[in-house]
Amino acid sequence: MGRLSQITTASLNDYLQKKPLRFDRLEFDRGLGIIEDAFFLTLKTDDNELEIVIGINTNLRCLRRGSVILRYMDLFLRHDGKKMTKREYRSQIDIEKSLLHDELNSINSILEGKYATKICFSSDGDFRISFGRYGSINAIDDLDIRQNKRRLYEIAFVGAAGPSGIIILEKGKQIIAIEAGKCELFPRKDDSGLRFLLSEVEK
Repeated sequence: MGRLSQITTASLNDYLQKKPLRFDRLEFDRGLGIIEDAFFLTLKTDDNELEIVIGINTNLRCLRRGSVILRYMDLFLRHDGKKMTKREYRSQIDIEKSLLHDELNSINSILEGKYATKICFSSDGDFRISFGRYGSINAIDDLDIRQNKRRLYEIAFVGAAGPSGIIILEKGKQIIAIEAGKCELFPRKDDSGLRFLLSEVEK
């Protein structure tokens, strides 16, 4: 797909729509109070030559036919939709006791192999990816607004040329996109997708 010479949210959107991208998986990692909770969306090209993993540190909802079928706050609900106690929440190894666990399985089943029809990172920090009649994933920048500088999205591009990354962050109330100085990949764990660490260019 080539490289981005100058990064803006508009140029990133154009770049991501140069080749058809299909849904591979949507996952969630609990930060456990050490790092932020995050969703990880994995997309792939048809030839599997490029894997794109988007780390989403903002609020997220999945919609289908006008209905919400997954949302971040479902992390704190039991399978029956009732609120978990603190004890129940802490007793999980991961998120296996939560409604979010069930909904992730559902959305992965619905969107498996489906092509993205539109990808949009907005200039105000929101993100939307549509899969046509199958639904959409919507990330809304409405979390932790007290921080002066925070990463909203981290995007890893993994292909034959090696890994690279882009960081979208809010700094001084402005949304900016920067090329990562380094993209470090972690070994795959169990059946999960790629995880990575992006570092900013040192000035």
